[in-house]
Amino acid sequence: MMDVGVFDNAYTGRGNVTWTTGTLADFFKRLGIFDACPVIPCLGIKLESNFHVCNIERIAGLKVQLTTNLYDHLLLQEDIRTVFVFHHAAFLQNHESSSVFPAGFIEETLKTLALLFPKGNRQIEKWYKKKDGIQELDFAVLTVSRPWRNIDGYKYWRDRLVILKEAYDDSRPRSFGQWWHDRRDANQWYALWIAVFFTVFFGLVQSVVGVMQLYKA
Repeated sequence: MMDVGVFDNAYTGRGNVTWTTGTLADFFKRLGIFDACPVIPCLGIKLESNFHVCNIERIAGLKVQLTTNLYDHLLLQEDIRTVFVFHHAAFLQNHESSSVFPAGFIEETLKTLALLFPKGNRQIEKWYKKKDGIQELDFAVLTVSRPWRNIDGYKYWRDRLVILKEAYDDSRPRSFGQWWHDRRDANQWYALWIAVFFTVFFGLVQSVVGVMQLYKA
């Protein structure tokens, strides 16, 4: 699924690519996402189980925008702090044996969805149901299993995954909610909230003591 044609009231941030000659498969080869030649270094990039759409929003502070345009999948637009995610898993599953897409492309794309929408995660299910109108959602995305956790396994989507994961790793909490949900460093998280607890506790004790002393006076 891709946007086709010229849209008068839409902005993509890039020029039009026109299919004029050859087969559809030949046309797809002209698009960068089908090259399977990643160029961005991925050393040290880890795809942990906490790297999913919910945490991308509430920890990294990025907006996850669902899209019907496969070409925009995993595209991060830093200027508007938005990452686009193609979520139509059923479409991909129906084209697993298609010769239109390069070998391994459909499987790898499904693995990125398994990564971002962990199967059986109720938190993800609630998030997804609230994201768009029921008729626009594809609940097959919640059933894709066995994500690839090794970044080296990705060829078509590796560069975009690296960019997104680096933005996620480099983000720092900027609100109370983000501090609460950001448990990427468990030791730091526990130390922070223990300190907050004792600060509040002793502040409360001092307030009570002050009130009692004022009452006795």
